[in-house]
Amino acid sequence: MERELGRVIREFRRARGLTQAKLAKAAGVTISQISNVERGDGLPSLATLYKISRAVRVTLPELFRFDTKPTGQDRAGRLAKLMALADGRRPEELDLAIDLLQVVWGAHERKAGPKSGRIQRRSPRG
Repeated sequence: MERELGRVIREFRRARGLTQAKLAKAAGVTISQISNVERGDGLPSLATLYKISRAVRVTLPELFRFDTKPTGQDRAGRLAKLMALADGRRPEELDLAIDLLQVVWGAHERKAGPKSGRIQRRSPRG
């Protein structure tokens, strides 16, 4: 169970764009505690797990969902990653990012169709 818990926490941390140091600071614990938890070296206290869950913005029970991929694989995790990338950027940088995403997503929809979610690859000319 410790290894699975560590894997889930690591994936939530990465999905949020956090280093172990940033997660430790946000949760009010030490970097070694985060490192130990992620490696599955022992089971942290409930209080520590609660702090970690708050820092990665998930509920405590979500940390124990070992049978599914954590938020990094779903919409909320992906949106959080985008927000972390945008955080602290200048308005003109944000405008550029929006323009780029519109171009990329527009091209994606033209190639794949709006519902498929997959880019159609061209077959090589031969």
